[in-house]
Amino acid sequence: VMISKSLYLEINNMDAMVMTFKAGVSGNPKGKPKGCKTKRTLITEALDAISKERSVDVRKQIVEATLNASLAGDMTATSILLNRLEPAYKPITAPVELGQMPVDAAKKTEQIVQLITDGQLSADVGKDIINSIVLSLKVNELTDIEKRLADLEISNTLENKTNGT
Repeated sequence: VMISKSLYLEINNMDAMVMTFKAGVSGNPKGKPKGCKTKRTLITEALDAISKERSVDVRKQIVEATLNASLAGDMTATSILLNRLEPAYKPITAPVELGQMPVDAAKKTEQIVQLITDGQLSADVGKDIINSIVLSLKVNELTDIEKRLADLEISNTLENKTNGT
């Protein structure tokens, strides 16, 4: 497949352009530059240009070539086709019904551990539930701290006004 040299260089230099930040500095303060094209966009544009130039559907030719290679015994081509036709399944955790849970977080955690010990709950699901309880406690704690800080600031402001400072 013939594509212009500039388009070829643009596609292949994308990897070099990805790591433009200094070591130890995270983030992208300016954001993605306007007009910046992804590899997917560049490849799509190249395929469109070639299809237009040749007056044929290049995508269809690629699929046919891959299929023919697969039928000829090329296991890489077979793998590509099968992965596109039937992607690998991702495991999904079934919903868990825990019934009535205590209000106290420590007692909730104890009950989860007991369910794991009794074999009624898998360890990984139990761990996820306990992590959710801990995260909820942290959020509540931060909310409480924010409220207390706001109350202190209001109190200090009022105190300063009454003292004349």
